[in-house]
Amino acid sequence: MTSLLPRLFISMAAVIAVMWIAARVMRNRQTPGRGNATYAGFKLEENWKDLPAGKAGRVTSEDYWERITYFLTRAVPVAKQYDVRLACHPYDPPGLPFGYQGADNWDSPSVFAAIKRYEAIVESPYNGFQLCLGTTAEGLKNPRTEVLPIVEYLGKRGKIHQIHMRNIRGGLGDFQEVYPDEGEMDFLEVMRILRDTQFTGSICPDHMPRRPDDPGLLQERAPGADHHGDGDGPIRREGVVLQLRRQNRGSRRAGCGLCDHAGGAGDHLRSCGKEVSRLQRDVAGRRPGRGSGGAAQVSQPEPDGG
Repeated sequence: MTSLLPRLFISMAAVIAVMWIAARVMRNRQTPGRGNATYAGFKLEENWKDLPAGKAGRVTSEDYWERITYFLTRAVPVAKQYDVRLACHPYDPPGLPFGYQGADNWDSPSVFAAIKRYEAIVESPYNGFQLCLGTTAEGLKNPRTEVLPIVEYLGKRGKIHQIHMRNIRGGLGDFQEVYPDEGEMDFLEVMRILRDTQFTGSICPDHMPRRPDDPGLLQERAPGADHHGDGDGPIRREGVVLQLRRQNRGSRRAGCGLCDHAGGAGDHLRSCGKEVSRLQRDVAGRRPGRGSGGAAQVSQPEPDGG
């Protein structure tokens, strides 16, 4: 029997993220992006059947679900006892053909069907998801429309314990990781669903495209934090978050993909903060009459103290 164990990560207070990984996360190309950034991407290889298996060896769909069931039926009761929520992060990328790197991944061939199956193994509020929108979108043919029913399905059931707001360009079998405002998904629509389903978990900006002037990745998550707002922004006031749209995108200097700053991390956070504050005031003026949303929280990176 091959070895396959979940990886557990402390995600936030009272939440443990669970990731099932039988083969390494795949990225096989880099493309230039805006602001001198580099976009990581993946395209299904024509010769994917020739790729070697991962460390776990051959893992069939039956193997995968047997282990998932074994784990959940034993771990969820303990999680309930200690009031800790288990949050499953989809394998990245979903929708790979069975046998890719020797694995029939649990979230293939349909990521939505797999999420439903995973949730149904143990019906409990302590068995939920760390819903990475970017990863989920990588397994969809039309992420813009197909991701919304997934968010709504899990949101109505209270099964989203944390949500990762990462965007992609493309979809199933061919995608790039991009900035939040230039991908396939409309995060404004996602936030409306979270508001309407009374989401009270945390919102993580997740990782962003990398730039050569930020080798230490000190600024990597700042654009996402700025994009999604903070506790006094549209999430609390409107129940939604403004999707960043700037008219003159070509005017940005090399540096941050969302603002015009190309300096240090601390100054960069303040620079983007001023920009998002302006946009928050703008959305407040353009969207009157919307009720306040739930007590959703945005997880933001700490400034570097500069």
